[in-house]
Amino acid sequence: MPAGGAKVATGYRAGHQHRHSERRGMMGSGTLANATSSRTARETRPARVRTKNTALVAGALALALPAAAAASDSHSDGPAPSEEAAPSGDAAPSGASLGHSASGADGPADDAPVVASPAALDPCGRESSALATGPLPVSVFEGDVGTAARACPRSELQIGPSASAVGGDRHFATMDAALRLGGSFRYASSGEAFASLEIPRYRVARGRDLRSSNLSPGWASVGAAQTVFRRAPVRIAATARFSTPAGPGLSQQPGWPAYGELGAAAAYRATGDVVVHAYAGALGGTFGGGYAGFRAAAQARAGVAWRIAPVDVLLDAGASMGYGAALDSFDLAPGLRFSIWRDIAGEAGVSLPVAGSTATDLAGTFRLTWRL
Repeated sequence: MPAGGAKVATGYRAGHQHRHSERRGMMGSGTLANATSSRTARETRPARVRTKNTALVAGALALALPAAAAASDSHSDGPAPSEEAAPSGDAAPSGASLGHSASGADGPADDAPVVASPAALDPCGRESSALATGPLPVSVFEGDVGTAARACPRSELQIGPSASAVGGDRHFATMDAALRLGGSFRYASSGEAFASLEIPRYRVARGRDLRSSNLSPGWASVGAAQTVFRRAPVRIAATARFSTPAGPGLSQQPGWPAYGELGAAAAYRATGDVVVHAYAGALGGTFGGGYAGFRAAAQARAGVAWRIAPVDVLLDAGASMGYGAALDSFDLAPGLRFSIWRDIAGEAGVSLPVAGSTATDLAGTFRLTWRL
């Protein structure tokens, strides 16, 4: 090969080797750059993960620290009784202790309905009290005749005077007074047997040409009341009573008078201190011997007792119809019940007829009761 050609060939190989070296250098540089980038990515990824985990831990601490401080304060002050009684876990806590709604859903204690216990709503729930529950024991009739029965049974002893005044006209009037003994016995927690006796009964009659007085045994009565419905705040009892003179000399008419009564008594607790009572029944009486025959009357009575401890203020209203006229009497009866000492209480009431054909102008009673 000529010398010029050798030089050319030598130059071509040298140039080719140089370009090949540069290409390899570039490839090597690219490979190195890729390796460096991969290593950098691997080193950076854990750093990002660590940064994210650090943020999560910081957030959890920010939420946990106030809760821990509140729990520390509550433990230092002492837990509320409802919190001590509250169960843990998934067990359903008591709605009354934690303020949950009746359906069991969580809610603030202030929004929870306040439900009184059946004992608190029972109109006869004052069994430990010296004060009885029911209408006043007054009537325009004699003795216990026509006196409204009560729905709440009690065991007690009773003693006290009763009186009535009858003014037919300005020329004639009578007055009756009696000492009445009585008592009741509660049986089977839902019934009551009761009895009363007047000893003696004193009657005075005054007129233009008449002046007389009479001392004799008074009226005697026995009866019973049995609860037939009991669901707070209402109680209803069926009642029966029989009344007759305890001895001769009471009636100025021939024959032996007697009265029988059947009725129903009810009590309803309107509020914690207010009880409404009512009575409806029928009364039948005969004097025997065919003198007066048989008479009957329908009776109704209702009233309210408002307790202003230690006193009950009462106001009753009653009507009797059919015994001698369409309306025999309509009367208002205010009264009081008051505690005296432990199981001893006083009871006073007066019946004021405001309409009807009755000749009774006034009837009243006072008695002491001792709860057994």
